[in-house]
Amino acid sequence: MTKKTKKSVVLTAVMLLGGWSIVQAAPIFEHTFDANAEDWTSDSTLLDHGTGIPGADGGYLVLDFNTGGFNDYVRSPGTSGLLGDWNTMVLADDPTAIGAGIRFDFYADTATGYPATLMPYFTADVDGEGTLHTWMLDMTDQAVSRMAGSPGWYTFLADARFADERDWVSTTGGGPTEWQASFDAVTEVGLYLVHTTGDDLYAIDNIGLLAIPVPEPGTWMLLGSALLSLTMTFRKTIGARARELMSI
Repeated sequence: MTKKTKKSVVLTAVMLLGGWSIVQAAPIFEHTFDANAEDWTSDSTLLDHGTGIPGADGGYLVLDFNTGGFNDYVRSPGTSGLLGDWNTMVLADDPTAIGAGIRFDFYADTATGYPATLMPYFTADVDGEGTLHTWMLDMTDQAVSRMAGSPGWYTFLADARFADERDWVSTTGGGPTEWQASFDAVTEVGLYLVHTTGDDLYAIDNIGLLAIPVPEPGTWMLLGSALLSLTMTFRKTIGARARELMSI
């Protein structure tokens, strides 16, 4: 292979890897709560910013219940990067599926009790005129089975797929049509919690959106150009070598 050919191959490889890295990038739009509650709210007055739980990565949201039979919604701010058009994303673990995964870390002091209910949810304006539908995914059994008497932080991922609502349930009467319309304009993301014992401590951290933005047309052009260039380079090299061998 000549120096010119090698240079062409290296340049093409750089183009290819650059384009591929753009397609494969999987940013997590994340609230880490390292310094404060980042404008998250709850329906109760119990939500606070905390530090000090073993294994925590900086700060977190904390709910310290002191009475049984309480339920609470933990809600994202309206300026959160989790909101907007989920049709422009694909799942990080399945790039063929439009949608996003709500990822979060959850802690329960199992000495006092498990959550009676743990449900991530999202709300969306399904018609652009203020008609809101809320969808919930019950992850209580998963939380209880994973914690199994061992206090600690556990990561959960609730995939929301455009083509399949699966176990997501609408609390507002939405069906398949509203499910798909919801992906256009997500207005709120959060967690719904219920506890039954007298003194429960729950903590929430690193709430993020695990997804890959759908590549722009320019990205696909970059990948296509790189592949074409690489193909032409090796085609010329192989062709020249074949002619050389035939002349022997």
